Amino acid sequence: MNVFNLFLVWIFGFFVLLSFDLFTEAFIFEWLEWNGTNKNDWFFALWWGLVVVWALYGSLKIFLKWKDSHVLTNMQNEVYKVLTLKEWEQAQVSGLIITELDQKDGFVHLSFLYQLNVTLSLYFAEEEEVVLLQLDQSKVRDCLKYETPIPQGKRLGAFPHYYGELDASATSSVWQLKRNAFEVPIEILLQAEENTN
Repeated sequence: MNVFNLFLVWIFGFFVLLSFDLFTEAFIFEWLEWNGTNKNDWFFALWWGLVVVWALYGSLKIFLKWKDSHVLTNMQNEVYKVLTLKEWEQAQVSGLIITELDQKDGFVHLSFLYQLNVTLSLYFAEEEEVVLLQLDQSKVRDCLKYETPIPQGKRLGAFPHYYGELDASATSSVWQLKRNAFEVPIEILLQAEENTN
């Protein structure tokens, strides 16, 4: 459910609470002759308690949903693929970005900017040189899913997985990284810094 729909549900909840109060006081309390008694006062206090709880709960849910969607929007501008030199050569020949691991798992493994260092350390420690691709979001957005690591391991959080054939033309930038603890290019570091402000 997106933020706007959640907001509409939250507002609808207030109408439900108000309708319940009006119905209870107009019909049930009138029938039981509780209007003007302590029972009416207790009901009114409990009803306001429910309204406050609903207001706080809804506000928190909407804020968290907005924050998550805002973080995802920023993270979606930072989706990368790391390839060995051989894999990059194959991608240029075939026109598709895919590795043996990707074929085995049924999707293309990608990384967010903040996941790159660990990805390089875990999966490319034996390589002297790798190719880092930044993907063009307008070309990959529709086939991306954000999922926990597959296969499950030590890494936590959501990872971008591309379902479908990832065309090599979907790259917006390409860098060759040489060993030196795989220094991340200054352009990417600056982009990361920009997105945290």
